[in-house]
Amino acid sequence: MENRELGVGLAESAGTSESKERYVDLLTDSGFKAVFGDQQNKQVLIDLLNAVLPAGRQVIDLTYSTTELRPATLGRKTFVLDLRCEDADGSIYVVELQKYGQEHFFKRCVAYAARLFASQPLRGVKDYDLPPVYLIGILAKDRVGSFGNDRGDRILSEFALREKETGANPPDTISLTFIELAGFTKTLDKCETIVDKWCYSFKNMSRLDRLPEDLQLDIFQRLFKAAEIAQFTHEKRIQYDKDMMTELDWENVLYTAEHRGEQRGLHSGEASAKATIARNLYKDGFSVEKIAELAELPAEQVTAILEAADGAL
Repeated sequence: MENRELGVGLAESAGTSESKERYVDLLTDSGFKAVFGDQQNKQVLIDLLNAVLPAGRQVIDLTYSTTELRPATLGRKTFVLDLRCEDADGSIYVVELQKYGQEHFFKRCVAYAARLFASQPLRGVKDYDLPPVYLIGILAKDRVGSFGNDRGDRILSEFALREKETGANPPDTISLTFIELAGFTKTLDKCETIVDKWCYSFKNMSRLDRLPEDLQLDIFQRLFKAAEIAQFTHEKRIQYDKDMMTELDWENVLYTAEHRGEQRGLHSGEASAKATIARNLYKDGFSVEKIAELAELPAEQVTAILEAADGAL
């Protein structure tokens, strides 16, 4: 019987292990990388971009700049956080999956996009005729913030420069778009737009055992085919499994940091945030002593957090 409440194709809890794991979890770094970081799936990435980019901006073709633009490394462990690619006209697209809460996330995205925009090579008399930068953030848990306005159940937020009084937009420079999945609660039968259906796929794909009838569109047929684990090449499956293990290790690091933080009387969320700060500073090359100072943690606790990452020091 079709389950309209949960969505067509959800694996039954009594199903086989194989049915539960037919598709990757797009909200894991490993699953995100396996689908969108594989250049063989370039059209799937184009489909996603065209669904969420501002009106009038459609991507025709892409060239991947790198599939590991800004890796966070602990020892031998690498976490792929985002992808960067360029359109035929030079426009730059960054697609980032944000799994964990991060303080000042919006400002970090602005700084990151601005750095990409400013780092483009100047071109003679047209020095500042630079292609625009579009950053698309997929937020698994947090919301980017209402900034004082009631946004209701909106899950797509777009930010760009504009003239304050008239609302007029200057030529494209930097554009930020956020897909805030924490605010998405629709069942498949309630999904009316393409963005709704992308959000549903992100949140539910790993629990599906087939492509639902309501997603029988070319773009989702491509997405589900790209995400089907059994269709991976031997080499890709090995890499995917390694990435999954790395990610599970890091999840354990966060859990350990939270647990130890609670033992020291820290609130769970505060402990997790401090562990994330320690990780980011370490991957940027800061010493344990400097991390301890900036994250306001004892040096021995910073050492314990990093050592929990399987010998990162």
